[in-house]
Amino acid sequence: METEEINSLLAKHFAKETDTAEELIVLEWIKSNPEEYLSLKILWADSHVAQHPQLFSADKSWGKVAGQIGFGEQSALPLVKRKKTGYWLAAASIIAIISVALFFYATSSVTLSTQLAEIKNITLSDGTTVTLNENSRLSYPRYFFSKRNIELEGEAFFDVKHDVKRPFKVQTKQFLVNVLGTSFLVKSIENTIIVNVKSGKVAVKNIGSKDQLTLLGGEGAQLVSGALQKQTLRDENYLAWKTKELSFTDIPLAEVFRTLENYYHVRITTDGTHPSNCKVTTKFKNETLEDVLKELELLFGFNHKTKGNTVSISAITCR
Repeated sequence: METEEINSLLAKHFAKETDTAEELIVLEWIKSNPEEYLSLKILWADSHVAQHPQLFSADKSWGKVAGQIGFGEQSALPLVKRKKTGYWLAAASIIAIISVALFFYATSSVTLSTQLAEIKNITLSDGTTVTLNENSRLSYPRYFFSKRNIELEGEAFFDVKHDVKRPFKVQTKQFLVNVLGTSFLVKSIENTIIVNVKSGKVAVKNIGSKDQLTLLGGEGAQLVSGALQKQTLRDENYLAWKTKELSFTDIPLAEVFRTLENYYHVRITTDGTHPSNCKVTTKFKNETLEDVLKELELLFGFNHKTKGNTVSISAITCR
C-alpha cells in the first residue's frame, strides 16, 4: 500500500471514521508495524485533548440561526463543509504526526545487551553485522545518516559494510576504533582491552593518551599500563565464542587448559605432573567439555573429575 493511502486510512482510524473494510486494512498494517503504530497512537493522544461534552445540540442551533439569517434550504451545507473540513484537518494532522514520529523513530537509538551464555547476532541499517558476546552491551542509531557511530561495553565481532564517505566508529570507555570496511573484534572488559583485526585495516586510538595504532589483518592491539601495544595474532581461538570451534596447532597443554577454562567457564586444576613438552594439535567443533576432555585423555592418559565448575586432572603423561 502506498504511503499516502495508509496515512489517509490512519487519519480516519484515529478519527473513528473507518468502515469495516478500511479498519481491516489498518489492522493488517498494525500487525506489520506495531512500533510505528504505538508511537503514532501516543503522539495522537498527546496532541488531541478530549473535548468537553456539549451542553446543546450544535446541529439544531445552527439550523435555527441559519433560518434567521436567510440560509433557508442551504442551512445544512455549512455543516457538511464542517464535517469535510474536520476530516481533512484530521488527515493533515495524522500526516504531520506520522512525519514527526518517523523522524524520531529513524533517529532514535537502540541498545541491546546480553546475559551470561547469551550471544546475539545483529544487522545494522547499513548492512554491517555484529555478533555480541555474553555480558555485553551495544548502543547504535536505528538508521545511519551522515555518521556511523556506535558504543560498546564488553565484547563484539564486527563485519563492517564498506563506505568511504562514512567511516564506522566503535567507541568504548578506553579507546576509539575507526574503520572503513573490515572485520575485527573489540573486547573491553575490566582490565582486558583488546582489538583484533581479522581482515582489512583499522585505526585504534587511546582516549587517555591520544596515541594511535594502525592495524592490518592478523594484527591486534592491547592496552597495557595505559599504552597501546601492537601484537601479531597467535591465538587461533579468539573467536571461538562466535564460531563454536576450538583449534590447536602444537600448543602446550597448559595453554590448552587455559583456553578451555575461558571457553567453558570452568576452573581446571592439575596435580603438577604433566611435562612441559606436552603439545596439542587437534580441533573441536560444537563439542561439550566432557567430550573434549575424553579426547585429551586418549592423547595424554590423564584422569579427570568434575565437581560443579571445577575440573581436577591428574596423572598426565605425554605420548
